[in-house]
Amino acid sequence: LHLDYPGHAMFFINHAGKRYGLYPIGSVAVHIPAYLLAKALSAIPGAPRVALMDFLPHVPASLFAAGATVLFFVLLVRLRVGERAALLMTFGFAFCTILAIYARYPYSEAPQTFFLLLVFERATTFRERPRVATAVGLGLAGGMLLNLKVLNIVPLLAVGVWLLVEARKMRPFPWKPLLAGAGSFTIGLGVTLWNNHVRTGSIFDTGYDNAVGHPVLSGSFLDGTLGLLFSPGKGLFFFSPLALLGLFGLPTLYRERRSWFWLMVAIVLAIMVPNFKYRVW
Repeated sequence: LHLDYPGHAMFFINHAGKRYGLYPIGSVAVHIPAYLLAKALSAIPGAPRVALMDFLPHVPASLFAAGATVLFFVLLVRLRVGERAALLMTFGFAFCTILAIYARYPYSEAPQTFFLLLVFERATTFRERPRVATAVGLGLAGGMLLNLKVLNIVPLLAVGVWLLVEARKMRPFPWKPLLAGAGSFTIGLGVTLWNNHVRTGSIFDTGYDNAVGHPVLSGSFLDGTLGLLFSPGKGLFFFSPLALLGLFGLPTLYRERRSWFWLMVAIVLAIMVPNFKYRVW
């Protein structure tokens, strides 16, 4: 598979005489099947090659966004929300948040949303039924999430701490499932470290700082907070206004599913706080 994309230099890493894409390997891998399908169909005589190459690479993002809405609905059902209310809230999640925008683009945000929700679903399921299969699924989903964006290591660490806190309450302590989950996660972690090494020569260097010419997370914390949350150009509450309604639901979640509340708060803060330093806001 050979791709030649003459994009801006900041989207590439040059190392050992070779040119590599800046972003993690997972953000590319999830779109390869659609690209190969488009290329194969383009070989058919008379096939609309341009249309196929323009359309099919966008399909994975739409599929992952659809999968995220299914997971969202499943979580609402587990919270014992009525079916009609769950469907209405899922509709809002799909079409009244920024997911509706990223479902149309071959970026990594839609796959990240899917795997983040899968991590949450598997983690909360593990708390209720600490089985090896559940833990392995959680580890694999976490490894994939890491390979979509390296900074996701922060919310994954938050999930790990939450799991250990909850596991301490279990009798007997679920050593075997936890070790199985950790083992499956090391697959994704190993791929990330290998990818770093191939592209930069160091397993701990993601290449971001060198590619953009300055430390990526070096912006103003205050400016980033205001920009990420309230900016009309990129703000969360402008592009996902239903998130405001979610704030009003937090007290109810705290009363009825306190462990879910703390996991959700931990994940949200672990994602947002580092990104407040992202210079683009």
